[in-house]
Amino acid sequence: TIKGGRIYIRESDDGNNAVAITRDADEGYVQLFSSGTQTIEIRGNGSSYFNGGNVGINTTSPGDKLTIQGGNLQVTGSGGIGIKFVGTADGSNKNALYFKTQGDTEKYRMIHDQSADGTDDIVFKAAANTITTLALKQDGKVGIGTSSPGFDLEIADSGTNSQTTMAVTGYNDQTGYRPEIQLRKSNSDTLGGVSATPTGTQLGMIRFRGVDSGNGFDDGAIITATQNGGANTKVPTDLKFETSADTATNSNQLFLHHDGNVGIGTDSPEAKLHIQQATSSYALHLDMPTNT
Repeated sequence: TIKGGRIYIRESDDGNNAVAITRDADEGYVQLFSSGTQTIEIRGNGSSYFNGGNVGINTTSPGDKLTIQGGNLQVTGSGGIGIKFVGTADGSNKNALYFKTQGDTEKYRMIHDQSADGTDDIVFKAAANTITTLALKQDGKVGIGTSSPGFDLEIADSGTNSQTTMAVTGYNDQTGYRPEIQLRKSNSDTLGGVSATPTGTQLGMIRFRGVDSGNGFDDGAIITATQNGGANTKVPTDLKFETSADTATNSNQLFLHHDGNVGIGTDSPEAKLHIQQATSSYALHLDMPTNT
């Protein structure tokens, strides 16, 4: 049927429109119908839409809203192009990217707001959603092996015979280039701001912790680096080693003073080796084997 520059193709059973080829003042468009209800519109200039089911590219049996069989999906342009995942009006923003085999076996997924509670975290999971490999939290915390990191970076593992390890490995043929771990402190509240640290500044600390009788993580041993004096071309620093007994910390168990002296039981060693005992018992015990 042709009416006023419009072409209509009717359904064979009830006479409803099946296809309409039409135009307005500045563009042409095609409309497709299902049982009299429009489901698809393709326009020459305005917005087009597909509401009639799944769409396949290079396949006749699309299994999702859009299925691309073979090849790549490319988004090009300039000035902030991207792919958007838009949440629902109830605040649930759960979206995901799935990586599956040809047989539909899930191998990996990246989930946004996995609990659908508006937290907006991003979590990477492997092995059909059973293993958390990486979690990026809205507060800036990062978890490896855990979706609930309690620190800026937390690495976790669990299970019988599991062992959490971290390696810093360098591959080069130069003797002066090595793997390195740095703990750095600046006396500035601005990210990237570099300002001289004053005396008394704790430059870094390493804690070894276990679970105490109250079911909380507690210190077993501590290594602390504290600046002692104003910064010059170097930063004068003391290094203190402490371990814990069952109810208290062994204070100043080993103290490396910035002037080169070593203290045992004191943080103010007055000689290359200074041993200070708080009780009347021996401060130094040398046990020689029996002479036979």
